[in-house]
Amino acid sequence: MKLTRLISNLIRLAVTVALIWAGYSYFHYLVSNPPEVRQRPTIRTLPVVQVEELKPADYDVTLPSYGLVKPHTETELAAEVSGRIAFVSGAYREGKTFQKDDILLKIDPRNYEASLARAEADLVRTQTALSLAEAQTEKAKADWERLGRGGQPSDLTLRLPQLKEAQAAVSAAQADRDEAALNLQRCEIKAPYNGVVLEKTTDLGDYVTPGKALGRIFASDYAEVRLPLREDQFPFFAMAAKELHETSGDSKEPDSSLELTANSGDSDSEKEGDGNGHGSPFKGPEVDLRSGDTRAARTWSGWIDRTEGSIDASTRQLFVVARIPLDQAESALALPEMGLFVSANIDGPTLKNVFLIPRQAVRGGDSVIVIDEDKRVRFRKLDIVYEGDPNYLVVATDSLLKTGDRVSLTPLPFAVEGDQVRIEGEEPPSDGKGAPGSRGPRPDGAGSGKPAVEGGKPRT
Repeated sequence: MKLTRLISNLIRLAVTVALIWAGYSYFHYLVSNPPEVRQRPTIRTLPVVQVEELKPADYDVTLPSYGLVKPHTETELAAEVSGRIAFVSGAYREGKTFQKDDILLKIDPRNYEASLARAEADLVRTQTALSLAEAQTEKAKADWERLGRGGQPSDLTLRLPQLKEAQAAVSAAQADRDEAALNLQRCEIKAPYNGVVLEKTTDLGDYVTPGKALGRIFASDYAEVRLPLREDQFPFFAMAAKELHETSGDSKEPDSSLELTANSGDSDSEKEGDGNGHGSPFKGPEVDLRSGDTRAARTWSGWIDRTEGSIDASTRQLFVVARIPLDQAESALALPEMGLFVSANIDGPTLKNVFLIPRQAVRGGDSVIVIDEDKRVRFRKLDIVYEGDPNYLVVATDSLLKTGDRVSLTPLPFAVEGDQVRIEGEEPPSDGKGAPGSRGPRPDGAGSGKPAVEGGKPRT
């Protein structure tokens, strides 16, 4: 029994050792004879970029703004005498137009006609009394001389107090007559200028008293729009005003207030003006106004009439006033409504010999990528002249950017100075030089990966 058990254990041990040896031998074989690994060749591609070649051009600056249309002259009509409204003109309706000296309303004049008649009768009576007093004074003087009395006669002897009283009575009667005539004239409410009825607050048969509001009207020769300009727009507006003075042949420089309206206020200038008592205006920069953004929006043209004298302390804005001549419309329906909100584009100066950089090419607000002759990335700082255009930055033609430079329109967020690219539309390199994805010589010797930006400070 013991011998049998011993033989069985030896057989098991031998089998175990044989299996371990076989596994080790197979493992050693696999390690000594590994399979061949096939590697795919790495294909590197250059980034493809769109470029635009820089060419100098002239750029017409436009200054955007906005404002409300307001009348330059607005009048509240009020009664100067009391009475009942006896006549209302057909033109005295909201939105209706009228001409200067048109009778808009008429108060019942009968009481004032009677007052004028009484005043004229009193004037005749006092004039008769004055004639009598003058005759009596002359008679008293003649009697004094005829009696041969020496010396100077007294005022009572010559009846001078009675004469002065008669003269004063005539003066008072004339004043009463003039006042009665003026009150009768005031029964007719006439238009002081060519205009439009804004509001009507009385009608036929109403009883009015002095000072009662009858309505509001405004002048229809032109309207005004108060337009704000930002602080960065001031220089361009000043340049436009200066250009306008130079092209108009005016040798005098515009003053610091940029006052653009010439109105001496004398009778000659009023006769040569707009017919409503305003002198002939000197036209400032032109302005186009538009109501709304739809295709059915209406447009008007005008010019800057003047600037306000100070800058708003809270908003740092300068307000300019645009004049819109209302006679440019063929009908009253085409006139801009008072209080209408409009957007405006003011003609600015012409910037000569500048580069127009598409905004899609701008990095960080003030730099661009230029692709050099070797098709490598070069960063350039921009000398910005004007940035109010929604599509372009206007840049000075300085030494940093030159005519013919190719500006990348394709964003390259991870590019660094010296990276090689391929320009869209050109054949890729086939000689293998400049391995795709490799970086060329770095002129600054830096290796931080940050763009090496050249150039000066943006113009403010």
